[in-house]
Amino acid sequence: MKKLVYLFLAAVLALPVVSCNKDPKPSGKRDSVVDIGLIITREDGTTYNLKFAACNLGASSIVEIGDYYAWGETEPYYASLSPLAWKEGKEKGYDMPSYKYANKSEYRLTKYCPKSQTLYWDRSARPEGPDGLTTLLPEDDAAHVLLGGSWRMMTEVEINALLALKDNPAYEWIPWAEMSEDGVSIHGLKIVQRATGNELFFPAGGFSYALIPDRDKEKRGMYWTASEGHEEAHNALHLTISSTGSILGYSYRSNGYLIRPVMED
Repeated sequence: MKKLVYLFLAAVLALPVVSCNKDPKPSGKRDSVVDIGLIITREDGTTYNLKFAACNLGASSIVEIGDYYAWGETEPYYASLSPLAWKEGKEKGYDMPSYKYANKSEYRLTKYCPKSQTLYWDRSARPEGPDGLTTLLPEDDAAHVLLGGSWRMMTEVEINALLALKDNPAYEWIPWAEMSEDGVSIHGLKIVQRATGNELFFPAGGFSYALIPDRDKEKRGMYWTASEGHEEAHNALHLTISSTGSILGYSYRSNGYLIRPVMED
């Protein structure tokens, strides 16, 4: 009898565990690392396979939303979403008065500004002009800071490569799928690699703006990239998913958006 119990426990422990933890170890198509075979070409012509975390940053399952982050900041502005409690100094919510890399009077930027956009730069931070940084450094990349290792946020190039899968017959692109786990359901973007069955899901977790958290939840989801916006320095690029489609756009850095960590292989 004891032998049967031991065999049962061993079998249970050997089952794949679906989680989104700090040190993910792949064990199945819904595990914490998802490989859909997305190959990215660098500027020098070399390539790499981009792998995704199965869950959003701050989430513990694929249907959880996770946390909202301002662009270039590594922790949420709130201590709790339910009940809502803002952290000290962030009482105005996701807006420029709270933003780390802007002065508090004119909201001019103190970090991450193209050389050409002097209008948006705070010269007290660097009298010689904008720093020219247009991609988040590791210390300002929330995915890298919170997860460590080679985890980081997606780039503009990688988002465009992901969006190109819509027209790739090797993938099934489902713009508005419903996913359920442990009694929780949410809609979002689902991408399936046909050859392997590996699937990637982006829940429609909305976004946070000013004092309104999880705005437009179940209508759309906003995901930051690590890339600064092209049109105005106050902006950064993000992926928007909704029932009508997915696009790359740009918005104020102080908005609270979701993050999907990635790593190179």
